[in-house]
Amino acid sequence: MDEPLDVDAWIRTIESNFSLLVVPCSEANKARFAVQQLRGTARLWWDHYKAMLPADHIVTWDEFKNAFRGHHIPEGLMDRKLNEFLILTQGTRTVLQYAQAFNNLYQYAGYHADTDAKKCDRFRRGLSTKLKDRRNPIRVDSYNELVNLAITQKDCIMAHRAEKKRKAPAGPSSAPPQVSLSAECYIPSFSESPSARALDCQASPARE
Repeated sequence: MDEPLDVDAWIRTIESNFSLLVVPCSEANKARFAVQQLRGTARLWWDHYKAMLPADHIVTWDEFKNAFRGHHIPEGLMDRKLNEFLILTQGTRTVLQYAQAFNNLYQYAGYHADTDAKKCDRFRRGLSTKLKDRRNPIRVDSYNELVNLAITQKDCIMAHRAEKKRKAPAGPSSAPPQVSLSAECYIPSFSESPSARALDCQASPARE
């Protein structure tokens, strides 16, 4: 399993299948069912684990689950994933790529992002400087809304740059200075005033 918490997802999938087993399903049978789903290195782990137990020992589901998690989710690896989350920034990524990386690491965040407000704050901290300006009075109510606003803002900035490049003269010109458009789009603070509900993405005159 590539990610430590993929283990928990696998366990939940196994548990969701218990209702399909013949009733009544004992705790030992639940463990046997789970063992039958193991492949590769996970199965190798089980063979070694089982070999160390007394011959007459019956493994229950809780014992299997605890041993399985303990082997596949070491504390040091969880700490490493948490640190990756805490130092994550957008960098050269697009907003969507940053959001995907953020969501992948978010599962390791614990109390650092255990509310939507904390999650938004962490996401905003990692955004590029242009995208986390707090001057926009729009108030976002959820993490998903914040991500959507960031993507919209980035699209606005890129469209403005493309339009400005298209209109730029091909070479030196003696023509008088022209008035260009400067895009103003800002990502709102999660805690700021709810006085507006639409992204402030407008063009204002700016002399070159």
